[in-house]
Amino acid sequence: SKVFDDLAVKYPNSAEGKNALFSLARSAFEIGQVDQAVAAFDKMMRQADQYSPQEFLRIGQLMLDSEQPQEAIRAFEQVADSEDRGLVERALFGVAQAHYAAGDYDQAISAVNTMLAKFPRSALFFEAKFLVGQAHREAGRYQEAVDALADVFNYGRDQEQLDQATFALAEVQKLHGDLSGALASYQRLALLSDPSKPELRTRIGESILASIEIATELERWQDVVDACDQYTKLFPLGDKVDEITRTRREAVLKVAAGSTP
Repeated sequence: SKVFDDLAVKYPNSAEGKNALFSLARSAFEIGQVDQAVAAFDKMMRQADQYSPQEFLRIGQLMLDSEQPQEAIRAFEQVADSEDRGLVERALFGVAQAHYAAGDYDQAISAVNTMLAKFPRSALFFEAKFLVGQAHREAGRYQEAVDALADVFNYGRDQEQLDQATFALAEVQKLHGDLSGALASYQRLALLSDPSKPELRTRIGESILASIEIATELERWQDVVDACDQYTKLFPLGDKVDEITRTRREAVLKVAAGSTP
């Protein structure tokens, strides 16, 4: 990093000096030297017009990944005047993500609304709606969270997106205390998704396990048995199989006890 520092100090206005600052910031992030990266970014900001929107977008994402949301916002905001729609779109969404990471949920929602007003057909539409749903959920606004996810159900065509929305809905319902609704959502995902597709299996497994947990809490023992059977069928080598087998055995006894006259 000393080489980068020397170049940046000796030739601050040269292409080499400017590139050195950007490279220093990027390299510092890669080795976990966040303070040094932020210091390099501060120097970049003093001559912001000398750097490209792509560079600020990259720095913004690195700041976000390094849990520096306020610095990420500063970087993303430098992209706002770019003529490249794709860069502006990603930067606006980056601002929303940064506000969410900072716990500023209303500002995150506002940033998403700004992005979608500017780019109503955004390729980031579904990611944006998920973020809005999460922000409302964290802020304790149950119905607004459900409404945001409804847009995914209404317009989504990709099974992975629909599964993600169903899982998110179940999480909202559980947080709100609607355990029966959450159980129904988890069961719907587990039963209707396609376990033959590797990219869907993790979510299916998580949904089955969540179904078992909630059905147990609700004392719906036949649902517990059915979910355990589904798990062992789909994941015979899963790391939860032994636990699931014990849970099933206990649930079978509960079912039998409940049917005894």
